[in-house]
Amino acid sequence: MKIGLGITGCIAAYKSVELIRLFQKRGDEVFPIITQNGLNFITELTLSSISGNKTTTEMFSGVENWDVKHISLARKIDVLLVAPATANIIAKFANGIADDFLSTLYLSFEGKVVIAPAMNKSMWSHPATKRNVEILKERGNIIVNPESGYLACKEEGEGRLADLEKILNYTYHALREKDFKGKRAIITAGATREFIDPIRFITNRSSGKMGISLAREFWLRGGEVILIKGKNTPDVKFDIEVIECESAEDMFKKTVENFSRCDICIMAAAVSDYTPLRRESEKIKKNSETLNLKLKRTTDILKELSKIKKKNQILIGFAAETENLKTNAQKKLKSKNLDFIVLNDVKRKDIGFESDENEISILFKDGREKFFKKSKKEIIAKYIVDEIKNIGEK
Repeated sequence: MKIGLGITGCIAAYKSVELIRLFQKRGDEVFPIITQNGLNFITELTLSSISGNKTTTEMFSGVENWDVKHISLARKIDVLLVAPATANIIAKFANGIADDFLSTLYLSFEGKVVIAPAMNKSMWSHPATKRNVEILKERGNIIVNPESGYLACKEEGEGRLADLEKILNYTYHALREKDFKGKRAIITAGATREFIDPIRFITNRSSGKMGISLAREFWLRGGEVILIKGKNTPDVKFDIEVIECESAEDMFKKTVENFSRCDICIMAAAVSDYTPLRRESEKIKKNSETLNLKLKRTTDILKELSKIKKKNQILIGFAAETENLKTNAQKKLKSKNLDFIVLNDVKRKDIGFESDENEISILFKDGREKFFKKSKKEIIAKYIVDEIKNIGEK
């Protein structure tokens, strides 16, 4: 992806360097454009050195192969991202003022525009700014709202540049095909906790990264997402419905409550199979050399969901195995009446639990199998969602 990155006169301009790096790590190319006021906060040399492309600062900077640059750049890039965007540039965009390179590029560009404002809280809440933002939204521009926090003016309030991962996600969202528009998915993620006493619990190594990657992929492709996640799971950097839960029973209840609302359900969470028969009301003391715990089975969420398919939902499970991988996964696939199951080897330290990467096989109920080599979980999530699309089209 080729990104035109507009940078304006705001203290948050220094964050553009890290933003460029985030895009580059995903194989994207960034073309920086900075306003004259922006140069008060970060240099042209810094942006050019980091991006590997010449930074554009002025409308008229000599003849370069007789190239009308605001037109040629507009034709070259896939998306225009402005981060940070000041109240001034937002006003220019909204009112068609083209008095510098960035505002002229905006009027020349016919693709998707993503704008991430950053300013003082009073400027952000001013009726003029609010109206300008609404005008831009009405024209199809994507606004990544600023966050609340400590501002450069030493005040607290809404005006901080949004989290960079969130800005990155919305930039990708602008360009992805919306082939899941009108569909809703429930995705579970992370580990559950089964308490022994008020401070101790049984859990597992699941980080929830795979489930979050799946939720992100559905969201990027226009789907509505209900993410039901464990307590240890990281916050998501995109806007979806998030329901937090703790125990296996809690996850079961919240999944069943929302199941009738969904078209697709993916159980990517690592749900505890057993829970203490008794939960102590006070902290257990070290009174003996050994401690015996009696455990009972938790509710098998996938099995219960397969019994209550109210709208013929697509139901996907995960098999996190350490031995007899395929045999165990096929048994789970059949016993829980799944459309397909995602198998991965959690004994390996380089994939699966706590890793940013995974390597999977997908086993289908019709006997087919597909293998996907080790990749980032974001890529693996795309493969899985592609297979769900194929099922939906049959």
